[in-house]
Amino acid sequence: MKVVILGPWAPQPDGLASHSGRLATAMIAQGHDVLAISTAQRGEATEEATCEGRLRAARVLGYLTTGRARRHLKVFDPDVVIVQFAISAAAMHLISTLSMIRWLGRSDRRLVITSHEAAREGNRLGALSRLIYRFALTRGRVVVFSPNAKEAVLELCPRLVDADVALVPHGCEVAQDINPDDRSRVADRYDVRSDSVLALGFTHPDKGTDIIVRSIVERQTRLASHLVVAGAVRKRTGLFRLMGRADEAFAERVNQLSQLDPDHVRFCGYVPDDDVQALLATAGVVALPYTNTTQSGVAAMALTAGACVVASDLPGLRFGLGDAALFVPVGDPRALGAAIDEVLGNPTLSEQLRERAKALSAEDSYDKVAESILDLGA
Repeated sequence: MKVVILGPWAPQPDGLASHSGRLATAMIAQGHDVLAISTAQRGEATEEATCEGRLRAARVLGYLTTGRARRHLKVFDPDVVIVQFAISAAAMHLISTLSMIRWLGRSDRRLVITSHEAAREGNRLGALSRLIYRFALTRGRVVVFSPNAKEAVLELCPRLVDADVALVPHGCEVAQDINPDDRSRVADRYDVRSDSVLALGFTHPDKGTDIIVRSIVERQTRLASHLVVAGAVRKRTGLFRLMGRADEAFAERVNQLSQLDPDHVRFCGYVPDDDVQALLATAGVVALPYTNTTQSGVAAMALTAGACVVASDLPGLRFGLGDAALFVPVGDPRALGAAIDEVLGNPTLSEQLRERAKALSAEDSYDKVAESILDLGA
């Protein structure tokens, strides 16, 4: 089968770009040919071929123009087109992305649109964001990655019925043993060890970083040595800089809160991909104290790393993590601290969570997710 994936693509430091890349890798392993069409960086259209010719990446989508992208798609002549969609991910290329969706929806090509942020973005821009989602998601088969995301899509798009929206897992890489040298390297680089708590990901108010910092500085946990906050504010452009300002203001609030007990909170900034799995596996607990989410790329990576996870009790996180995490009420630093102590103080529970995470990574592998999405386009 010939597959086009339209949306963010590496080297963009973006969870959606990473998700697209892993889906493409799984599809190639299954014998499919993949063309990734993504945005032209700084107006420069580029192309490259990798994976022995089974994968082509064309960075040709302009801010407003779609001509090059359409030509590449026509020449490739795919059996199915998958659009990885979120308003924040499309950013300054939102108009051209929507134009491509409209053009594809009017053609006879099979179109699958994956919705990554409908629950969070559906009302962020008021009526405008609702109009955007209705425009984008009613032109092909829709895929979501959690039950509450499906509810959000059906609410945003009254024309869609339950059968129009498919629910699949977000996807994980299957857990592999992590090299002890890698563990030692990240332990030294990031000051993380078996009694540390790790909070990983782009800085954003919905991530609840302030809640885990409060739990640490207020000493709601007795057994955690310290908290490592790994991540940075996402770079945004154009009108989306407004979202970036909110992220920066949140980061400043978190930093000020940490000063109540600076000896127990470390900030290490952006973590390169080569360090992420070892970092997740080495920490005693990975905290996901989110206040609003439908799915989490960090949760998927934690499963792959066989990490011990404590997470907010949100439907999207429960769907993605299953029995491989302890869940606490949203926004409760005391309950979060108690759950962290429960994991750190019980080696048997810790090992059970790690084994469950590894098992779930195989059940929700990118291979299976890729098959499910392609079946929808068949």
